[in-house]
Amino acid sequence: MKADRAALPAAFLFILLSVVAGAAPALQRMDGAQELYERAQRAYFELKSDAQLSGRVESWLRVVAAYTLVIDTYPQDPLVDDMIFITGGLYREMYDHFGLREYLGKSMDCYGQVLRDFPQSFLQQASLFAIGQMQEQQMLQPEAALAT
Repeated sequence: MKADRAALPAAFLFILLSVVAGAAPALQRMDGAQELYERAQRAYFELKSDAQLSGRVESWLRVVAAYTLVIDTYPQDPLVDDMIFITGGLYREMYDHFGLREYLGKSMDCYGQVLRDFPQSFLQQASLFAIGQMQEQQMLQPEAALAT
């Protein structure tokens, strides 16, 4: 069952990326933001499809940097909350792969940013759930998870 739980964040992130990718052309977005976003998505899909790439922390950091570039360059883009959420998922996967506690903290920071800065986001509940799940499973804090 634990393996199934570990796969949940990756599967959710993949589905979210696929849904957002399909919806992106329908949105009125700046061409530069769209191009950078698509580049970040391609980098993520390439990372996930290549076992050699996904085994290197540098490859993950490049994908995080690709999403961060869009977030920092186009902070008013309608999909910034999605990209921050996706970045949180990337950090969470990095924690699962490499076991560095700092990635867990960065993941929680991203989800917290969605909660704090995007109160109308459809990702509010997913962010809360992700934080609670990490508190329970990785941080072994069931009381905190329940409160979340």
